[in-house]
Amino acid sequence: MSENSPARLPNVLLDAVTFGFRFDLTPFSSDAMDAFRGNLGHLLTKGTDRHRLVLEVPIGRLGELGFAKVELVPALSTPGRFGSMSNVSFNGMRLLRRHLHGQGFTNLSLDNSDNFIGPIVRPVEQLLHAQLDLMALALATVARALDEAVPAGCDTGAVETWLKSAEACLDLEVQDAKEAVRRLQRTGLPGRTRYCVDWYRASATDSAGAITVRYWRQQHGPCFKVYAKDHQLLRVEIDCANRAAFRALKCTQKDGHVDGTTARKLLLEFAELAEPLLNDLRTHVLEAADATASVDELLLALSPLLDLRRGIGAPTGRIIKVDTASAASEAIESLFTSGAVEATGWRHGHALRRILDELSNPSGPLVHSSRRAIFCLRPSYARAAESVAEMT
Repeated sequence: MSENSPARLPNVLLDAVTFGFRFDLTPFSSDAMDAFRGNLGHLLTKGTDRHRLVLEVPIGRLGELGFAKVELVPALSTPGRFGSMSNVSFNGMRLLRRHLHGQGFTNLSLDNSDNFIGPIVRPVEQLLHAQLDLMALALATVARALDEAVPAGCDTGAVETWLKSAEACLDLEVQDAKEAVRRLQRTGLPGRTRYCVDWYRASATDSAGAITVRYWRQQHGPCFKVYAKDHQLLRVEIDCANRAAFRALKCTQKDGHVDGTTARKLLLEFAELAEPLLNDLRTHVLEAADATASVDELLLALSPLLDLRRGIGAPTGRIIKVDTASAASEAIESLFTSGAVEATGWRHGHALRRILDELSNPSGPLVHSSRRAIFCLRPSYARAAESVAEMT
């Protein structure tokens, strides 16, 4: 383990990493820029045009670890500067796969990708250590390729590097990954998310059709994702795809170098900050996958809400209004279909809001988000909610 590594590495793996960077080619001249571009010619790809240079840089002695994709975008306002839209990206799980299995492991995941390693049989910390080494090598290789392309008499100045996007992930073994994701459609993820999206994509290896992907999105923050990577493997991810997501995670470091040390430092910071979120998501997912509560238990737990829908249980002398019963019906439908109900429009004294508050006690079937008036069905009721949804 490197000297700068902490005693304990986070229990996460990394994927889909993009570093943003900028640097100046100094002193600038059109001849120097032409020479720089010419020296990179053997790495340029078809995506190159007058607005950007697109490179594929082989990683490893013979490219056996794959390629890093590099985009160099000249800044229009500053001649000689490659601006903040420049980036280098590589896939952490694909690098790890090549490192562990070489070219002999040809299995594709259900989403037709090779960015997985199969069941995790080694300690995750050990695998993350290998990933950090590999991605440090990848960024160092890119830096060396750029340095070697700088024409004689020129230098690169005003260098800055930062994380532009990254995913923290784990693959969890379950009995039926696609069934587990379908159950997750009936649960909310309390406390963190603003809305969720379910979508389907074609499967490369399953003629039965499609894979469900579950997203819990935040307006300004990471995206929580779960999907079937293989028939018995669930991929759980914390996805930071923009600056707002990194800010929400308090992951804002930049560095004045493009090198392996920078890659390791920035990625380790991200992994440490993403680990608690991934742990929460993992716990939620496994609880839903192993849900045991029956339909009868779910209906009994929600009986105050069901009674309100039928106009039963109003305090003496008070009649439940039609719109209250209708709102209760909508809340029940939302719980059974999406696993959550938003009660922002109902004041605390409202009959429906009062019942939702009561049902979110520590032993109740709902969990209340402290940030917003969102009530989520506990994942232990996921299987029962799925059964109810199928019956209606």
